Order: sequence, then structure tokens, then C-alpha cells
Amino acid sequence: MGRVLWTDGSFAIARLELDDGQRWVIKGDLAGLGQGERIAVTGHFVDDPKWGRQFRVRGARPVLPTTAEGIARYLAASGVKGVGPRLAERIAERFGAETLEVIATAPERLAEVRGLGARRSAALSEALGPRLARDQALLVLHGLALSPWQVRRVVECWGEDATRIVRATPYRLAEVPGLGFATADKVARQSGVAVDAPERIDAGIQHALEQLSRQGHTAPLSAWVDTQAAATLRCDEVQVTERRDALCRTGALVALPDAHADRVAGARLDREERRLSAALLRLAASRGAALE
Repeated sequence: MGRVLWTDGSFAIARLELDDGQRWVIKGDLAGLGQGERIAVTGHFVDDPKWGRQFRVRGARPVLPTTAEGIARYLAASGVKGVGPRLAERIAERFGAETLEVIATAPERLAEVRGLGARRSAALSEALGPRLARDQALLVLHGLALSPWQVRRVVECWGEDATRIVRATPYRLAEVPGLGFATADKVARQSGVAVDAPERIDAGIQHALEQLSRQGHTAPLSAWVDTQAAATLRCDEVQVTERRDALCRTGALVALPDAHADRVAGARLDREERRLSAALLRLAASRGAALE
């Protein structure tokens, strides 16, 4: 990305210099991308009545260099004092295509480069480590069924752990503000999670409980939960009941037998309600202090 011309933090207008020397004016959600970074963009051209032809960005992601020449340019533009083009070239020559991985995971090896020194090695690792972790997370997340602003939310929420969390437990995406179960399910299904996978049904049950709690049902009837979850997941209600019982056995949910029908609650909400009821009972039993 050549130069950012204007931004309000997320939406930006920038000048993009292509590899063949062309220059485009691009506009769209470019949050998290910095001056001078190599990026890949998708979108379409629009003719602005005031500013002329521009490229409207639908998606943008960083592109990490893979050649020694590209890596040297990337390092020289890092902003680390004393790491100019010549020293950047020596670093890239020493480690080749593995240079960025060395900086991110084994920065002590930078001492192998003549003329770099411990102080500049540490400065380079400190400057580029977080940026490389972020770029690698962005590369993975942009390959999923997430929009640019959703990717930004995930990275803001989990930082460099975002890739690990999403790969291991994609349904945790529902925890990220603004995403929800539908987005998490879309990513999980894209990642190969089966329609009847236990983790999918478990996430659907938790989603049903959350939706019912927003309606005021902190311990809804188990049958309500099963019906709503099955409708959301489009699966057999028997499967949902089996998984709900399993979650109760593990303590993820709490079964609350009722005189008329069984109820169920999320473990966290159940603890909060018990804590609140205990506090109210203590308050009711206290005599209080006399007013003077």
C-alpha cells in the first residue's frame, strides 16, 4: 500500500502501487493495515463524480514476502533504527525464506548475522514480532467466511492467539461481540465440522439458552431449549436431548428438576443466580441499622 491519504480508523482512502507500476486510488475498510505494507485486495472499480475512478475494496489482507528481495524490503521498512537496506539484505541472505519465521519464533538466531548485534536484534524482534503474529492471524482469518470488520473484531479480541483459538474451537467465535452463532457456525462448517458433530450441537444448545435468557428465561424448560436448538441446527431433536444430558453430566449445564417439568440453566448463570439469592436472603434476615 503506497500511502494512506485519509482515514477515520477503519474506512480509508489510500494510493496503491501495483507491481507493474500502476497506481490506483482505493477506498474501503483497511483497518489494521499500515503504510508501505504489501496487500491483496478484492472489490470493483467505481467512478466517483468528484474524485474520478477509484477501486472500492471489499476485502483486504496483508501479503507477507517470500523472496529474499521482498523480505529485505519488508525489514528495511520496519522502522527499527539502524536496520537499513544493507543490513536487511544481510539478514534475508542469512535466513532466506525462513527469515520472518526466525524473527517471530527464534529471534535469538538473529545474532548469527554479522553486524546486527544483540541490541538491534532485540529491537527488530520487538518491532516485528507482534506485527508478524498479527499478519499471520489475518492471513488465516481472511481465508474464512469472515468480513473485514469481523476479522478485525476477532484480532482485537484474541490478538495473536486468534488463529489457534479459531482453528481449535471455531464455535468460540460466538463469544466475539457482534459475530454470534450464525457466523461461528458458518466458519465451523467451512472448516469441516459435520452437521451432527457434538461440538456443533453443544454450541447450538448454548445459543438457544442465551436467546431464551434474553427473553427473561434464566432456567427455561428443557423441552423449550431442545426445540429451539433443533430448529436452529436443523437436526433431530433427539440428538439435541442426548447432547443436553451429556452437558449436564459434565457440569457445562445445570439440570433443575421441577415439580411439573425439568428445567436447565447455563452453569455461569446458575452460579450468579444462586449468589444473588443468597445475598437477598442475608439481606432479608438482617435487622439493619437504626436511622438517626
